[in-house]
Amino acid sequence: MSAIWGQVSFEGNVYDQITVMKEPYQRKCRLDRIEQYKRPDCYMGCGIQYITGESVLEQLPYADEENGTDITADCILDNRRELLQKLELSDSGMPDGDIIRAAYRKWGISCVRQLRGQFSIAIWNRRKKELYLIADPVSSRCLYYYRAHNTVLFSTLMEPIRLAVPSIAYNERYLKDYTAAPGLMPNIISSETPYKDICKCNPGTWLRITKDEVCENTYWEPANTENTSRCHGADEYIRAFYELYRECVKDTLRSSGNIGIAMSSGLDSASIGVLAARLLEKERKNLYTYTYVPYENEAHTAKNLVTNEESDVRRIASQYPNMKLTFLNNSGKNCYEDLDHWLDVMEMPYKAYVNIPSLGEIYEKGAGDGCKVILTGQMGNATVSNGYIDDVLYDLYRNRRYVTLLRNLNHYCRHVKESRKSALGACLRYFQYADRVAHSSEWTYKPDNPFLNQEIFKDYSVIERLRESGVEYMEKLPLYQEAHRSFLGRKAMYTYIGEYETKLGLAAGVVLRDPTRDVRMLQFCYHLPYELYAHGGTPRWLIREAFRDMLPHELLDDWMRYGVQNNDWFFRVKRDWATIGAVVMTDLENARKAGYAVADIDSVRRENSMDEELQMMYLMYLSVLGRFLNNI
Repeated sequence: MSAIWGQVSFEGNVYDQITVMKEPYQRKCRLDRIEQYKRPDCYMGCGIQYITGESVLEQLPYADEENGTDITADCILDNRRELLQKLELSDSGMPDGDIIRAAYRKWGISCVRQLRGQFSIAIWNRRKKELYLIADPVSSRCLYYYRAHNTVLFSTLMEPIRLAVPSIAYNERYLKDYTAAPGLMPNIISSETPYKDICKCNPGTWLRITKDEVCENTYWEPANTENTSRCHGADEYIRAFYELYRECVKDTLRSSGNIGIAMSSGLDSASIGVLAARLLEKERKNLYTYTYVPYENEAHTAKNLVTNEESDVRRIASQYPNMKLTFLNNSGKNCYEDLDHWLDVMEMPYKAYVNIPSLGEIYEKGAGDGCKVILTGQMGNATVSNGYIDDVLYDLYRNRRYVTLLRNLNHYCRHVKESRKSALGACLRYFQYADRVAHSSEWTYKPDNPFLNQEIFKDYSVIERLRESGVEYMEKLPLYQEAHRSFLGRKAMYTYIGEYETKLGLAAGVVLRDPTRDVRMLQFCYHLPYELYAHGGTPRWLIREAFRDMLPHELLDDWMRYGVQNNDWFFRVKRDWATIGAVVMTDLENARKAGYAVADIDSVRRENSMDEELQMMYLMYLSVLGRFLNNI
């Protein structure tokens, strides 16, 4: 793996000081080697991480004089053996960059359809004066570009482009999206960034950029995949799912260092952990697990929410002796303490202000333990452990499969000891409401943040922005099959996950791998008969059944149990308010001056009946934005 950057000039006048693009990679990325070269029409750089044994031999960037092309790539290929056979190459130790070059020589730009893994690639064809920028199917490795005045700059990070073109201003539409959009994602439009004219490459696409135009070509998306499963019945699907999941995990373990995992006791990361532990045990290797635990003892939680997962993680690990456990709590620091550092790493305002410092600590500790790959289960809730009971029951309701609906609901109610009569009534009311919303051509949405300056909406419509990104409505509704498939195709989700995983990994010197976001798993889950996600009334049936003999029954059979990480963030902030309060208010003032926050925050806090912790969450969103604007 690596980071890439460069410039091409259609008129042969690359900037004199273009090598300044290298500086941010030297300053804030843990790279093993940096290579670069410059010619009148092209400058390319590559910062290489020695993640695999083959990566030590990488020759990137590379000038192919015979074909008149220049190439640089940030890549780790999962189908090396298959590609070597197709390309008739006998050198099994060939680095991934060499394989990509050979694939491009044989198949041209259509080679992207043959590659599987994590990659972003830049190819400059000197003879045709064409630049190709390529993102893998889920944008696992982010790639930005800027096009102006007969030149194109590209980079894994945004700062190198901003150093080369200091005049780039911030993108007000993106910042309004950040303040107004629901959830933790800062972006609504997949290709936009906080800066005007700096764009992101979309997942599963390649760009052909010439002097006159930018053409985007989509080569992969879930909706265009084939259903290759030949399964008949639930048992066959379980076996196929398990074998595929095992292969997806196995492919992420290719590394010359140790393997780590950010592991909770949830079904996503726990299932990845046990599969990885079993596979590594065959090689007499350990799996290094990292789990967040609270620092503050004070807790406020519903009965079914687990805020300290240490005992459950230890219960899992008791079955796998090669799991080496580490429990972290960021030494009790509040989430605001290192804000400047994480804004520098992320290069954008972020709402995940609670999670990013904790994840950063996990990745740093993993790197210190010799891990070069850290496993995650970021996409698991939408793939391997998808299957909330309401979602599947609503899909049955929509398809008028009432007998199956009642049978599944009865089974569910018996297990969780809930009244079947009241559950049925609640379901019918919920489903009828969902039908009304789904069939309505008009929908409204008002951001919940009470501290948001309403003036921003005079020339901005968050509803139109959401529609532009493919969101059809904002009400909390059950995900029936078509809605779930639409969710799996949301490009903005993939570009954002790719951004923060790439950047946090580069900062720590590791690569983050998520088997639940493997394209094969996305394809399998997209075409899976939807009823199987909660088969027979068992929520998350697929993963519960497949791991029946590998995870503790106490975790598998407690359907109402949910783990909550970082639950003590608010107590840490309250504890340290005397120290950080004035800083937070200064940042909020910056957000107010920029037009995003209300003028009298104290009055809104007094008059609003919102829960104190929820108020603080919304204040933090705006204070992070204020600090970001101050640091630009």
